[in-house]
Amino acid sequence: DTAFLAGNAMTNSAKKLNKNYKTFSDSTSLASEIKNLLEDGDILLVKGSRGMKMENVIKIMLNQI
Repeated sequence: DTAFLAGNAMTNSAKKLNKNYKTFSDSTSLASEIKNLLEDGDILLVKGSRGMKMENVIKIMLNQI
């Protein structure tokens, strides 16, 4: 399991995580990385603010199908 985090605030918060994580400056760069890692059977939970435009992650994933 890996947490993928976008934005400056999440980058700072990630330092407190004890688990695997990767940080990105924005949702588009995060989505580009995730689409290369997902495999059949994986579950992706997208959680974030409207301000971070997390819907871009969903749009990029749907265009991949």
